[in-house]
Order: sequence, then C-alpha cells, then structure tokens
Amino acid sequence: MSTGRIIAGLGAGIALGTLFGFYALAPNVEGGPGGGSASAQHQLEQERSARQSAEADANTADQIIDAQAQTLLADDLKGRTVALVRMPGAPAQAVDRIAAMVGDAGGEVSARVTLTEEAVNPDKGDELKSLAANSLPAGAKLSEKNLNPGMHTGQILGAALSSGRGPGAGKSASESDRSIVFGALGNQGFVDKADQQVKPADLAIVVTGSGAHSTAGKKEGNREDGSPAGGGYAAQFTADVAAGLDSTMAGTVLAGDAGSAADGGAIAIIRKSPELVKSVSTVDDAQRAAGALTVIKAAKQQLERAAGQYGSGPGATAATVG
Repeated sequence: MSTGRIIAGLGAGIALGTLFGFYALAPNVEGGPGGGSASAQHQLEQERSARQSAEADANTADQIIDAQAQTLLADDLKGRTVALVRMPGAPAQAVDRIAAMVGDAGGEVSARVTLTEEAVNPDKGDELKSLAANSLPAGAKLSEKNLNPGMHTGQILGAALSSGRGPGAGKSASESDRSIVFGALGNQGFVDKADQQVKPADLAIVVTGSGAHSTAGKKEGNREDGSPAGGGYAAQFTADVAAGLDSTMAGTVLAGDAGSAADGGAIAIIRKSPELVKSVSTVDDAQRAAGALTVIKAAKQQLERAAGQYGSGPGATAATVG
C-alpha cells in the first residue's frame, strides 16, 4: 500500500470522527440543528462521550503516524533546509509537529520566524511596505503588480531567507542584509524577536490558523492589484505572504486547519486564485499528524515546481500527495 493511501485512510478516519462528534452534539449546541430544543441530560452525556471517543481515536491515529513518520517520509527532504513562518493564531503544536517531521524527512529547519499581531494590523500596512522598500537586500525586487503589504512582507522575508538553491529561487542574501531585514522587522514589532532563528533556507512552510478569517477586521472592495479582497485582512495578508515567499524561494506550502480553507480563509484565497493555485501548495488539515505528513510531501513536490491542494476542505483536489 502506498504512503499516500495510508495517510489518506487515516486522515479520512479522523475527518469522519470529527464530523460525527459535531453532528452528535449539534442538537444541543448553539447554531446546530434544533439548537433551541430541550434534550434529556443523559442523552447529552452520551453524545459528549461519543465525541470524546472520536477525539481519542484521532489522537491515537496521530500517535501512530508520528511514530512512523521517519519511515513514511523516507528522506523526502534529505539535504534540504526549511524556513518555518508562523502566523498569528497558528497552533504551536502544529508548528512543532511539522518541524519534527522536517527532521524525520532528512531536512533541517534552518529558520523560524513568528509574525506578530502587529504584522496583520491593517493600520500598519503602509509602515510594513515602507520598511520592506527601505530594507530590501541587494539585488532583490518587490512586486509592482501586487502592492499589498503581505506580498511585500513575504518577498522581503524570502529575499532575506532564500538559500538561492533550487528552481525559481532568488539570490542568497548576505548575512549583513539578513540582519538588517530581521532587525528592522523585530524593532518595529512585526516579528517576535524571542522566537527567531534566521539562516538560509531552500523552502518555506507558512503555518496559519482559522483566526485569520477576522483578525484585525475586514478589508472590503478590491486589492491594490485589482483582484477582490475577500475574507479578513489577516487572511489576505497571510495568503500574500505565502505568495511573496514563493516568488523568491524554491517553493512554499501554506498549512492550516479546516477553518482556513473555508470561504474567506487564507487557504481558500490561494485556492480561488487562478495564478496562485498553480504555484503555492496548501494543506488544510495540518493540525493532525496525517496533514503534517502531507505538508512535508507537498514541500518535496514544490522542489519540482509542482503545486497541489490537499486535505478535505473546499478546493482540495486530493487528501494527500499521491
């Protein structure tokens, strides 16, 4: 049986367990079917127990995959370096699991960057764009087509982090240029200086959470490149960061949960873009071990400049990499 089928099978079990948990509780949960009706206490307890059982099954599947990750990944990223970019609201457990699996695949997390709430504050957009223009490493360029703060932030991060290795990768920045970029971002409060490791990387993995739907409010109308804004500002910012990194590095994967693939989420924005869907890979179940494993498989695929949309949310084309 192929690795893809193993991951897909376990992932399907997790998805079914989660759905069962919701619909079992739905009659007694606000917003669920019949949420306003009364129900017997013993029935509620039974439904809670069923949901807890489903969650326990999902956790067991996670443990099995975590234990077998090194075998399942089989040196997929051997000799490769990865930058992990954590967006506000991204769960620490998901980031740590992906980092561990990079190692299981024979790769190295050479850079860790955590963006703060200040970065996704729409009132700080002009400041970020100015910082990017004034701190750009030698030889790097910013997009003149997409002028959004997230795009320029992703491009300056990619210009500073890119190892220069791999198809589509930009020139590797000098250590002094890299220090200027991250010094400026840290001093202005856009990246967490306490959670920062910055060495050159081949690939970027951006980890987001469902909260990117509404954090820092909505940005309606059209983006500066003429396309619809959609979703919350933070979701658009996150999608643009992934696009900016992809334009300057050998490849980028945007990883999140089911909420990030729902309408208005960062992953949904990528999947609805005719251009970005061809270049940036997405995974919408990265909070689970099966999804994290898919993130690594998708990163390997990016090295061949191929993109895929994986998971079980809207716009996904497969459960995992085949």
